[in-house]
Order: sequence, then C-alpha cells, then structure tokens
Amino acid sequence: SKYSEIKSALSNNESVSYATMKEKFGGVDGTLVEKSSSGNKYRWVNSEGGYLNANFDKDNTKCSMVMGRM
Repeated sequence: SKYSEIKSALSNNESVSYATMKEKFGGVDGTLVEKSSSGNKYRWVNSEGGYLNANFDKDNTKCSMVMGRM
C-alpha cells in the first residue's frame, strides 16, 4: 500500500512533503485538521472508514509523523 511506502520513507529519514503524500493518494487533498505556528495536521479518509493523519512543518515540506487505521 502507499501507506507502507510513506512509513518506510519516514523510517529511513527521507523527507516526505505534503505534495508527495497527496500524489501517493491519487492526487486527493487531505483535510486540514489543525494549524499551528509549528505546522499543519491533515487527515485522509477512505471509503471503508480507514483514515490516516499526517503532521507536516508549517511549509508542508516535511512530514514528521503519520498514523492511522487502514
């Protein structure tokens, strides 16, 4: 799954941007759930009720955390 690719990249200390994440999920934008001075939190939801939350820096260039239920 695309989640596995993202998780693997983050585990290998590779930079994953919001644009990369969006591309992996078929060009679908995540829903902005939280915005703070340090970054942004987005959520993607699939048709089976699974979800993925991802935290990015304030410029959406680097993902710092990803979690969810697929």
